[in-house]
Amino acid sequence: MLINVTHQQSTRAYPGRYQSFTDYKQANFGTKDAVERSYSAYSNSQHERHQAKQHMERMIREGMCKVPKPRIVPASNDRTKLFTPQCTILHRCEDDTGCCGPTQTCAPKTTSEVQLYFYVSSDSYVCIRFKEGFESFSMETRKCIRSKRCTVPQCEYGMYNPHEGRCPKKSDRINEQFSLYR
Repeated sequence: MLINVTHQQSTRAYPGRYQSFTDYKQANFGTKDAVERSYSAYSNSQHERHQAKQHMERMIREGMCKVPKPRIVPASNDRTKLFTPQCTILHRCEDDTGCCGPTQTCAPKTTSEVQLYFYVSSDSYVCIRFKEGFESFSMETRKCIRSKRCTVPQCEYGMYNPHEGRCPKKSDRINEQFSLYR
């Protein structure tokens, strides 16, 4: 289809009420600085869109909850024993290891038990810190003591305090004795 178009050229390069084309552009499009700011904002938003797209692609590639992700897990919560190494790596599927849809929850389909070996010692240094009140017993140990499945620890400077979950310190004992003379 052939369309004939006639081209008309105006003798004026700008609308009538403006004295120059620059006046017309500034009135309708803003100052040169405003145009540059607008272009810069547009350019930045393009860059931000590109960055957001790259982030989304990375989450699709690396964040999907298809394969369990490695997590650092403490060897034990029992602070009366020294475990070496202190932590291990287990692979988990949890809400903070994968990015599922808004109505889904990341959870394992199946689980398997793994046997890992640690060096375990009741290091005398660790025991001394508990007996001298510098370390509090774990909640697990406190519950065991409370239920009388575990014996009450023999503290160096007084009786075990079940409310604090620790033995008294030497300074606690001294403060207790001197408070009588104050």
